[in-house]
Amino acid sequence: MAELERGSPSATLLQVIRQTGWIRVMEPVDRAEIAELERLLDRGEAEAIVLAEELKATLLLIDEYDGRKIAEERGIEITGTLGVLLRGKRAGLSLASVLRLSGS
Repeated sequence: MAELERGSPSATLLQVIRQTGWIRVMEPVDRAEIAELERLLDRGEAEAIVLAEELKATLLLIDEYDGRKIAEERGIEITGTLGVLLRGKRAGLSLASVLRLSGS
């Protein structure tokens, strides 16, 4: 949630993709674990890691170096924005096709 609240260009893109129904916004439950991780990370990265653990996610999208390192230390498989774009390209998708699907 923290990342979506910042108003950055990537947050705007996430909002567009979210409208397609591909992404569902969820909040983690374990606020104490988030607070513990916030001693090392920004809130968005802390929430993402805790939520990935709670959901037993098979993959976490995270770009920030320290967040990636902590996620990996916790046994969470990670990818970054570039990894998502490469997977999309291999699947024959482009950013333009995503934006067209969203009606933008």
